[in-house]
Amino acid sequence: MTLFEYDFSILFSFTGLACVSIGVLFGMLVGALPGLGPSVGCALLIPITYTMDPIPAVLLLISLYMGAEYGGSISSIVLGVPGTAAAVATAIDGHEMAKKGLPGKSLAYSLYSSTIGGIWGCIILMTCTIPLMAVTINFSDPELCMISMLGLSSIIMLGSEDPVKSIVSVAFGLLITSIGMDLLTGMQRYTFGITSMLDGIALVPMLTGLFAISEVLNLASSGNLGSPTVRHKEGLRVKLTWNEFLNVFFLDIRCALIGTFAGVIPGMGASPASWLAYTSAKASSKHPEEFGHGSPEGISAPESANNACVAGALVPLLSLGIPGSGTIAVVSSALIMQGIQPGPNLLRTELDLVNSIFWGLLLATCLMFVFGRLTTSIYARLLVIPNYMLTTLILLISLIGAYAARRMMMDVWVAIIAGIFGYFMKKLKFSHPSFVLAFVLGSLIEKNFRRTLMLSSGSYLIFVTRPISCVFLVANVLLILFIIVKRIRGKKSTIIQ
Repeated sequence: MTLFEYDFSILFSFTGLACVSIGVLFGMLVGALPGLGPSVGCALLIPITYTMDPIPAVLLLISLYMGAEYGGSISSIVLGVPGTAAAVATAIDGHEMAKKGLPGKSLAYSLYSSTIGGIWGCIILMTCTIPLMAVTINFSDPELCMISMLGLSSIIMLGSEDPVKSIVSVAFGLLITSIGMDLLTGMQRYTFGITSMLDGIALVPMLTGLFAISEVLNLASSGNLGSPTVRHKEGLRVKLTWNEFLNVFFLDIRCALIGTFAGVIPGMGASPASWLAYTSAKASSKHPEEFGHGSPEGISAPESANNACVAGALVPLLSLGIPGSGTIAVVSSALIMQGIQPGPNLLRTELDLVNSIFWGLLLATCLMFVFGRLTTSIYARLLVIPNYMLTTLILLISLIGAYAARRMMMDVWVAIIAGIFGYFMKKLKFSHPSFVLAFVLGSLIEKNFRRTLMLSSGSYLIFVTRPISCVFLVANVLLILFIIVKRIRGKKSTIIQ
């Protein structure tokens, strides 16, 4: 049975269409609400799937996942509050463009790029599940360590106009990610005897404070609380011109490939994928100086990658039985509860289910675009209200989101402290992206690095003797050398002038 021999009446039945539609709409909602996200959204719907057949159940959950990855950009752009961890990169340029009076344009770049990324991810999922499995099955701790280091190398050199400040930002991010209980030895690190810090600093309150509360402090200190962020309603329309669409189309395709590949690697997920795409876009851009100031490429690149990552994360689940992300782990548990074991046998025994996943995810991406065009402009209108009301709303959502993630007051204090820290980082022109990516990747790098040394009995040669790891190591070195040479040449040309 091939893809086009699938019985489409299964997907286009009332039940199938209803599950996909509800999944996308609910996903956009939970993605836009800070502190929730796709994993929490899927977990909330797991009890409902008990009484459903396997195909409608999995359609509901994967549609929610796709919708939530786009939904995270809505609050990132409109309020500067990342709805999901993967939308943090989007907030950098998306919110800046919104503050310039073009929230609708910013949301349009996000929506169009999310759709392109989702469609290309689905195409790759349909055609390359088995070949990609053959590549990623060789990935172990050394490879995961090196690819994470590649992300840090990129952001150190590209995350700020001053590499030294980027390095300092990365150092702070790595330092904070080390707080908590050591996963390998059980030793406590920098917890100061506080029990709630044993699990480390949670991602949601840290990002909420760093981006949202710092923005509240920035607006409060600007003296413009009485005026709205956007003065005119003309900029609220969610639409791109044909030329604007073509300017980011090929970038979206390239970043969709990055996102799909990151999704295929278990443990990577949408957040690192969005940062890798963002740094890649900045490195190849003709106008890198616009990044951080409302660049369309800075919005499109991470959005294409994080939606493509949804399809990529399904590849290891369907081919190996290994969830590619935390959200897919929830989807996997729903299948297991239905008596279906994900893995290689699924491709032979449950072809209707597999093809329903393929075509259902593609349909969900298309419906996401339709629903996004119909509803997203409503969110953009929040920026027309006066800033004193907007800052109150942002602060309220931020504190509730920080508390809702784990229901701990400790997380509220983390968000407040991170907000103050983020405010001074912005004033002193330190790199937010460098800090966040180090915070996200720090635990992955440490865990995989230490496991690698345990495998090699302390020998660093393992990074060179394993071919794939060696490729990523060489890429790290070449990237750093390239940027250093580029900066030296730039300084020399400045001196000559």
